[in-house]
Amino acid sequence: MDWLSNHHMEVYTVNSADAIFVLGMVRSGTSALTRVLSLSGCTLPDKVLGAQEENPRGFWDPVDAVKLNLDFLLKHGTWFSDPTLRFNEDCGLKESEQREISQRIEAFLTECPRGPFLILKDQHITLLMNSWLNAAQRSGFSVKVIIPLRHPREVSASLGAIGSIPIELADAIWLKYNLLSERRSRGRPRVVVEYTNLLQNWKAEVRRIATELGITLTPDASLIDQFLTTNLRHQNASGPITKTFGDSWISRVYEILYAAACGGDIDQSTLDEIYDAYCAHERTFRLSLESWTLTFNPQQIRNTYDQWPVWKSGRDFS
Repeated sequence: MDWLSNHHMEVYTVNSADAIFVLGMVRSGTSALTRVLSLSGCTLPDKVLGAQEENPRGFWDPVDAVKLNLDFLLKHGTWFSDPTLRFNEDCGLKESEQREISQRIEAFLTECPRGPFLILKDQHITLLMNSWLNAAQRSGFSVKVIIPLRHPREVSASLGAIGSIPIELADAIWLKYNLLSERRSRGRPRVVVEYTNLLQNWKAEVRRIATELGITLTPDASLIDQFLTTNLRHQNASGPITKTFGDSWISRVYEILYAAACGGDIDQSTLDEIYDAYCAHERTFRLSLESWTLTFNPQQIRNTYDQWPVWKSGRDFS
């Protein structure tokens, strides 16, 4: 029998202390993937960010996690759209600061429901990934990672449409988040999921996620089909990727991760070379950041989250 053929399927015994982190770059299908997995048996936190104009089906980020991450990052002079590597949680934090963020993360995780496969998605976790993954392990969770992937031209077009972010800055952020999410998730069960593949054949992608992460998923095909509609995709791109920085970093990283999303191995040595090159030149990316922030106050980001709709488990979603 096809394991996806029934509307409701038998739920097998699973480890209720598994945590699945959806990491990587925003506008890469992270929200769609998170909701598909929650409709496949994974457990969402009780309070998540609801719908906005740019994402009318909801964001699904845990509200409290977003706030604690962003508060900490802004305090240390960085935020999501910072393309530089000047913030480094491994060597740039004092012991007291490391203890602070760890305690806040562990307190949040303690309040999360212990249903099958807690799923956590927030763009800021990538910047604090080691703190989050280690705190999850200390809290008794078995950590697994999903890295969503989307064509960089689609991501830059989406960021430009919603935030007027210039393509140079969007590309730098895309490169940074994809490199960090791959680099910091090594040695843990993980899988790369490409956005187009998810839209075209979500059943195959859910099956692949279950296999690669060693978990049992029970998709509700009817609800997923209602949720995952292609008419919400506003950006499409294909073909060669231009060299934004005079180098092929973007296209090479995309090709490597796309191969992994199709079942291949990740070429870590090449990604390490690109990461080292990025580290050597990332200071120059501050020019694109500074030109954008002349009319932009990062604190505005934090303030907007207090105004976003919050969806609560049992009331707005299940």
